[in-house]
Amino acid sequence: LESIIALNMIEGLGPVTIRRLINFFGSAEKALAAPEDRLRQVEGIGPEIAARLTRGRGVVDVRGEIKQHPTALADAFELGKRLAQTR
Repeated sequence: LESIIALNMIEGLGPVTIRRLINFFGSAEKALAAPEDRLRQVEGIGPEIAARLTRGRGVVDVRGEIKQHPTALADAFELGKRLAQTR
């Protein structure tokens, strides 16, 4: 769930691209850990977004965001359920 939230916090990624990343790599965790060249193989991921994804590793404070925005957890949970249904 934290990985899905982290993907949502990266500028330039929307629900469609996040779904493509998860479908391509098998999970949000694997998408976040993927090397830049593999990220660019996903439809909708160009060099700029791939670089943002790799630079964003370890920088995004998911737990801090949840504390500041408690409804974000519920939103991310709902997104996770929707993404799981589209596989």
